[in-house]
Formats: sequence, structure tokens, C-alpha cells
Amino acid sequence: SNYRLLFLVSSIPYAIDTIIIWTYPDYLNGEKKLEGRKKHLFLEFKETTINFFQLFKNAAILRTLFSASSYIALYKSMKDYLQPMLKSFALGVPVLTAVNKDQRSAIIIGIIYFFIYLMTSYTSKNAWKVEQKFRHLTSAINITYLAGIGSVFFAGIFMKFDLILISVIIFIGLYLVQNIRRPLTVSYLGERINSKVMASGLSAESQLETIIVAIIAPVFGFFVDVWDLSTALIIIAGIYLAIFPLIKLKK
Repeated sequence: SNYRLLFLVSSIPYAIDTIIIWTYPDYLNGEKKLEGRKKHLFLEFKETTINFFQLFKNAAILRTLFSASSYIALYKSMKDYLQPMLKSFALGVPVLTAVNKDQRSAIIIGIIYFFIYLMTSYTSKNAWKVEQKFRHLTSAINITYLAGIGSVFFAGIFMKFDLILISVIIFIGLYLVQNIRRPLTVSYLGERINSKVMASGLSAESQLETIIVAIIAPVFGFFVDVWDLSTALIIIAGIYLAIFPLIKLKK
């Protein structure tokens, strides 16, 4: 019932992250040119801009950027819809009946999210084990893409039949796959892009991701308004499956 405290508590890890960035050693910035500061900044900007646009001329890199950014866009557009699913589940669970419905939902949702992010942390840490199970890194990236789409699709199917708990469990797969897939795609980009322009590559991916989110989020919201959440999940999963051949990574 008090969002002010929530925002204050949430700021603590961001403050710690800022301190971590400040403590990075200088050598991580790479070689510094000895020209005057203004000239140095201009040259850096020019070089970065050229490198940025050159990335889009390489078909393999471009396909990888779309593969990575499209899945992240799906994740960011879908992930918060877990909350209404959890709320529906929480209202049907006969626990904490002494508190009102909103408080009960908040407590149960909070506990579930706590365990979700413990699991995503674990999967991110062990993404390399998934990579080792495949002969080619591209295969791991493609399979995880399909696994994430499958999570969205089957979550929608089970929700259609009011099997909310199963739907929630399957939908959590979207979170887990994102944290397995992200290290794999960054690793693949690292193999394809010169280390000196890696930041430009990730920047390009971020720009594509933002554009795709700007398209998907309102379209998905429209589907939810016209039909319902379960139908919208199935439709979006179907669209992503249809475009998969276009962004499938080749060995």
C-alpha cells in the first residue's frame, strides 16, 4: 500500500551497480589516442558511426542481430503479463485467507517472483552447459528460440482450458530461456564481430530490439483487448514461428 518505500528499496541495487561501474580499471577502456580531447572525441564518434553501419552490410551478423533482438523484444513485451496470470492463480489458492484478496495476491506474486529470479540467475550462470550439449552454437541459439516460442504458445493453450497453474509454470520458461539464450547470442556475436566494435554491435541489437518492442507491444495489447490473453499468446507465438525461417542462424 506504499509505493514510496518500494521505489526506495529498488534503488539500492542500482546504486551498487553504479559503484561497480566506477571501480572498473581504466585498461578496460582500451587504447586512448593522444590527440586533443575534442579531436579525440570526434574521431571516436566517426569511427563508431562507420562501424555501426558496416554491421548491417554483413548478412550473417544482420541475421544474428535480428535473431537476438526479436527474442528479447518478445520477452520484454510478454514478461509482465505473468502478473495477471499469477493473480488469477493466487485468488484460487486457499491460503492467507485472513488477508484481503489484493494483499494475498501481492504476497503470493512476490514469493513466486523471488523464486523465478533465483532460477533465472541459475540458468544464466549455467548457459555454457547448454552450449556444450550442441555441436554448433547456432543450433543452441535456434533451439532456445523455439523453446521460448513454445513456452508462450503452450501457456496460451493451457490458459484456454483454465489450467492456470500449468500455464504459469510453462510461461516461466520464457524467463528461463531468455537467461540461457542471452549469453549464447552474445558469445556468437563475439565470434562474428571484431572486439573493437563489439559495443557497436550490441548497440545495433539494442536499437533493433527497441523498434520491435514498439511494434509488438501495442499489437499484442490490441489482441488481448479484442480477444483475451490466452488467444493473444497463441497468435503472437504463431507469428514468431512463421518468421523463424527468416532469422534462423546457419551453421
